[in-house]
Amino acid sequence: MQELIVIQNQKMTSAGQQVDKDYRSNRLVTVLLTLLSIALGSLIGMFIVRSITRPLVQAVEFAEAIAEGDLTGSITVTHKDETGELLQALMSMKVRLQEIVHQVQQGSETISSAAAQIVAGNQDLAARTEEQASSVEETAASMEQITSTVKNTFDHTNEATKLSSEAATVVKNNGR
Repeated sequence: MQELIVIQNQKMTSAGQQVDKDYRSNRLVTVLLTLLSIALGSLIGMFIVRSITRPLVQAVEFAEAIAEGDLTGSITVTHKDETGELLQALMSMKVRLQEIVHQVQQGSETISSAAAQIVAGNQDLAARTEEQASSVEETAASMEQITSTVKNTFDHTNEATKLSSEAATVVKNNGR
């Protein structure tokens, strides 16, 4: 029995040493796996942060360029997530703003052309009005001349009538 106890003690000591050895080995593996997990998690985290911040920085720069009036920029959308949707919305906004600016330019050109036509029409009207005023002055002068001529004719006719009347009276008186 004593031998059995000694054998049991040896087995227990050997098993304890094996457990201690396994514990140290497992602890080292656990620490190494933990450090590896932290490093891998950090790399993945940096990748995720960059995949989010790069498109956002691109969107901010694009929006600032548009705010400064630069509608020539372009964004290539490669993401299908929310940041990709944001970039696509910014591109759509830029395209629409370009269309609006083009329409405003066309409207301005139309207004400028119409204004030039109005100016030309006003100049033509002024020239014709001046011409009409000159014609009216000539007509007024002619009317004055006609009035003077009619008055002279009237005066001469009255004079002739008076002289005729006097001559008729003289003829009548001489014939008696």
